Amino acid sequence: SSGINAEYGGAEVNRTNIREVTPLHMGAASGSRTVTSLLIEQSANIDAVDVNMETPLHYSARVGEEGTSSHLVKAGCKLDIFSQQGENALLVAIKNNNENVIAVILMSKQWENALKTNTGGPGEEKPIKKKDVVLRIAGETGENLDQEICYDPLHQLIVHYPNQARSVFDKYTDADDMISEEKENYWVDFDYSIIEQKSLHNIHPFTTMLEHNRIQLLDHPLISSLITFKWKSYGRRSFYVNVCLNFIFLALLTAYSLLEVPPGSTEYRPTRILLVLAVGVVVFSVVRLLFEVLQAYRNTSQYLSDPINYTEVLVFVFSIVFVSCIFFGEDNLPTYFQWEVGCLVTVMGWINTIMSLKKFPYIGIYVIMMRINIKSFLKTLFAFFMFLFPFGLVFHMTLGTTFGTFREPGYALSKALVMFMGEINFDMYFVPSTLEGENPVRYPFATYIVFHVFIVCLPIILMNLLIGLAVDDVAETLKTARLLCSAERIEQIFLTEKLKIFEIPDHIHPVGRIYPNRLSWRGSTDYDFRGSHVSEVLSRRRKPASGEGHAVSKLQKQLAEVLSNQGQLKARISHLYALVDERFNQAEEDNASQHNYITSADSKLILDRE
Repeated sequence: SSGINAEYGGAEVNRTNIREVTPLHMGAASGSRTVTSLLIEQSANIDAVDVNMETPLHYSARVGEEGTSSHLVKAGCKLDIFSQQGENALLVAIKNNNENVIAVILMSKQWENALKTNTGGPGEEKPIKKKDVVLRIAGETGENLDQEICYDPLHQLIVHYPNQARSVFDKYTDADDMISEEKENYWVDFDYSIIEQKSLHNIHPFTTMLEHNRIQLLDHPLISSLITFKWKSYGRRSFYVNVCLNFIFLALLTAYSLLEVPPGSTEYRPTRILLVLAVGVVVFSVVRLLFEVLQAYRNTSQYLSDPINYTEVLVFVFSIVFVSCIFFGEDNLPTYFQWEVGCLVTVMGWINTIMSLKKFPYIGIYVIMMRINIKSFLKTLFAFFMFLFPFGLVFHMTLGTTFGTFREPGYALSKALVMFMGEINFDMYFVPSTLEGENPVRYPFATYIVFHVFIVCLPIILMNLLIGLAVDDVAETLKTARLLCSAERIEQIFLTEKLKIFEIPDHIHPVGRIYPNRLSWRGSTDYDFRGSHVSEVLSRRRKPASGEGHAVSKLQKQLAEVLSNQGQLKARISHLYALVDERFNQAEEDNASQHNYITSADSKLILDRE
């Protein structure tokens, strides 16, 4: 017959070698689109497995050849076949950093099968640990790592290819294209099965997004709607209870601070009221400290990585130290140390309570924005004080003998900081107070030079720099704050589920259509996304089929084929040139030999005549 059998001497297309490798395996491993296409046309087994239970698509995914993978996928090969290492073709492509093959698999008709999980070889149960969600980078090695690893395609996509994970979420989103995205009756329908399905390692995709800092995925309408629904269903209950307790504690501590008298004071002191307030502060502090210990025990690494937790512990410990004077202090009055601790803990308590509102609706976003700006300032803090220190030191040297404000180096640095904020008091420190008055500056040459350099460098240049850091790209900061707010809510949701304070169903998510533009009785929408966000998702889904991205990709492929053909054509032309040169040289040699023969014959004829 014509085709492969005739061309290759009657070889069988499904014949295997000692490792059960078929010609289609070899064609896929070599990256040859032509061989792969011809073998598929001759009914080669596209799902044949070798001794490692790997199919031709596994081979193609490993080498990263998009064309051979596309031929195999279009031919209908199975995407849920797992090798002895527990890897399907999608996992092999992720492991070998071949995003083009990942895109081909996820764009196929069987893409859902590619997202299935497996713990290892067929019928083999393997140990599963929390570290198995790791989603290791290609080339990472470790003792018995391959024997214990549990692979989950969705989690690996979230970690290594978040854009591809977003395209998966797009596939679980549907909306009404016949209604304008701005209309109130515009609806969207989500399928939460990919998020809510039981994972083999018992780790939620939300956890993977947080642990690997993939918070940009939290902005997807599918994820955002699920977070909002869980938050409103049960997550916010424990949060509001916690906020109420914080405010009760803060009220007790603030009232105690207002009614308590400083050390050595003879003012009236309401001892009974202070005793009641102190008991309340101690009880709240002890209970909250026990709760902090419980949190640290349940999730040590995450707890220790958050500086807010350290602040909370200090607030509760210092509060007990502050109010303990009412029980054990001499004459029941606070010592100077306790009074200073009380001053600090009052401020810390208020700041801690404000920071705890980061999950609160509306207010929480701005609390997080303030935290972002504080982090930005802390990055420049060292450079800021490096500029401030020399000016404060010089002001101490030049003005310290005249003004008490600059007499001590510490006071001079503090005054330089205040001057940086705009309170310079030029008339008081740098010029005579009257026309006949004496100049207060004893070293005018150095003082005025340093002062004018200070004015240019700090209040003008450095202040504008800090303001620019705070207000630059406010829209991006606001977007980041919204995502971080969602991340904080996820942590509260998981905490509520762990503590089991309320009865929570296994899978709780919105049922039926969602109307993102519909206003509630409060005048706001129930969800954090709008119809325009859903429309963007639908636009991304259409792109692979008919969008500009597909057209560009197709042109790029055609250009690659043209360049490849051009290279082959150049090689053939060079070969033809070589043949022509060879023939021409041979013809010249023949002509030369013939000319020599004629010349010798003529010479002989002339000699004979003579």
